[in-house]
Amino acid sequence: MFPFDPDERRAIMQEVGELLGRYEALLGEGLPWPRDEDYPEFPMALPLGDTVWQGVIDRLYRVGGRWILEDYKTDREIEPARYHFQLAVYREAIRQAWKVDPEVRLVYLRFGEIVPVGRGELEAALREVGGR
Repeated sequence: MFPFDPDERRAIMQEVGELLGRYEALLGEGLPWPRDEDYPEFPMALPLGDTVWQGVIDRLYRVGGRWILEDYKTDREIEPARYHFQLAVYREAIRQAWKVDPEVRLVYLRFGEIVPVGRGELEAALREVGGR
């Protein structure tokens, strides 16, 4: 059934359990809970230049008047700049479609860290790709 031997399966299941545990520990602290609206695995598309960018936003939600867009990562290093363009596309798609400007954050599950990504960084990433 699985392409892994029993020891590998145990290690994978342990790691998955640890990642889920870190996510649960963040709920109510850095990750607001409960939420007024919650859209997990939210598909998006954004025409930009000659390309239509498509993706799936890990989670978009509203708490009171605050909209928050989160992307979950299991990377072994925290490198937010790697994701600025991806997140900029997600944010711009939501801005255009829903007329709201969400806060954008990376959630590094392996570290239990939430890294806010500023509007300036996102706008610069869009300009950089748009100028090519």
